[in-house]
Amino acid sequence: MKTLRYVPPVYRAVTFSFITFPASILVGLFLLTLLMSSPAGLFISTARTLLDGASPTQVMSCKRTNEAPPVDLPAISQPGKPVRCEPEAIDARAWIIDTDFAIRRQYLVIVLIGMTGWVIRKLFRSEER
Repeated sequence: MKTLRYVPPVYRAVTFSFITFPASILVGLFLLTLLMSSPAGLFISTARTLLDGASPTQVMSCKRTNEAPPVDLPAISQPGKPVRCEPEAIDARAWIIDTDFAIRRQYLVIVLIGMTGWVIRKLFRSEER
């Protein structure tokens, strides 16, 4: 632990933001999943939803439309009302690219939150001294 004192602060900030904080969030989400339901059951139901009725080179996904929602429907779903999803078969490669992009974007958001928290913690810690 004494050697950590000599590590440059930038290295500690990067390590916390890119490794420690995202790993802590991932472990927390995993534990939350364990408490709420079975991870294996969630995996199987998601796989069935993606593959049910699709050819081997396609997956089922909600239909994307650029149209505005009808006037009588609220733009945001209300609690207790199911979200409308019209499943359609789309190319598996396109789905993989979109999903990978979404995962990377979520990781970067978590990294930015971690970096912001680290900077704020350092600011308050330096004021106390």
